[in-house]
Amino acid sequence: MPTLADPYTTRHTGRFSLDARSMKHLWRRQLRWTAGFTIASATLTIPPPLMLPEVGMLPIGLACIVAFPVTWKRGLGLAFAGFTAALVAGIWSPGLSTIGALLAGVRPNASGLSAAQVVVGMLATGALLPSVERPSPHLLHRVEAALGLLTCAGIGAFVAESIVSTAWLPMARAGVTGVVMGGVSSLSLGILAIRHRVISRVPDRETIAAALDARHRGPALLAWQLDARLQHISPDRNTRDGLREVAAWVFRLQWTQQNLAREEDRMGSLVLEARILDLTERAASEQDAFTRDRLRASVQHLQRIQEHRKGLAFERGRAAALAEFATAFLEEACSGLTLAGVQAVGPTAARLPEVLERLRAYSDHRDAARRTQRELVQLVG
Repeated sequence: MPTLADPYTTRHTGRFSLDARSMKHLWRRQLRWTAGFTIASATLTIPPPLMLPEVGMLPIGLACIVAFPVTWKRGLGLAFAGFTAALVAGIWSPGLSTIGALLAGVRPNASGLSAAQVVVGMLATGALLPSVERPSPHLLHRVEAALGLLTCAGIGAFVAESIVSTAWLPMARAGVTGVVMGGVSSLSLGILAIRHRVISRVPDRETIAAALDARHRGPALLAWQLDARLQHISPDRNTRDGLREVAAWVFRLQWTQQNLAREEDRMGSLVLEARILDLTERAASEQDAFTRDRLRASVQHLQRIQEHRKGLAFERGRAAALAEFATAFLEEACSGLTLAGVQAVGPTAARLPEVLERLRAYSDHRDAARRTQRELVQLVG
């Protein structure tokens, strides 16, 4: 299969989309987040004898734990990260935080967090929020989640400050504030449902003409034509993206066939057979033992080249069959989508995941074989 080092690769287009599985659980997470935030806010109205300012991060911390019950350990990690970040940010808040008070030699102010502690704590919690679902999220996703949580929490605090009266009982005031801030800040969880997808597409006609010779160009050009039609005949974006990936696979497979065919032609079957026959006859008639052994060793090397050539032919046949399979499916899908505009047809696109799975499995198998071969060469060498 083509690699990043190849001179010709498929086109890539990216788009953001909402993950259906995450969206299904989003409203439940938001309700649990709001409940945890409200409970913690009401609890803070009954302070213990020694109250540290950083305990003000409890609403966000408990919201993280309650919102993700299945991965509650990661939620606990988020709570700890927010508390630690607020604690460290206290260095720039003399007298208002635990560390700042210790550095200044005064008693910590238990009335609440400073602005710096709130901002740093929210950013730290938000930056780690995508890790609840994915082990290694992209840096951009972390930045978006951090800014989203900080913004939503800030808006929630402003709204709560506007509608909550200071004449209310402390418990009622804290409860309503928790509901408002928790509900608004829970909107930031929608960022977890955002996914960035990179869709492979077949290159343009000029690139195909430059990359493939006349023998392998036809299926790739057909895939390019079908890719251009998909914009008009496929109303569903996911189906369109999947079929475009199939079209890109047709180009990749044609590129693979071409490279394998060139390597096979370079070895030259007839030339190899003639050389093997000549060296075998010379070795049989040679009287010198050293020369005879070297000629026989040369024959063995050429026979191994013959085996490699058979392997190339086998892989080229598999790639050709897979390209025919992908092209035929793509033609059937396009004709089915065209017919679907005027009458009901069978669910051709429903088999799209199966087709993509076969194409990707072939690529994974080839990559694994190459890695194994490289490891064996390193061990032997």
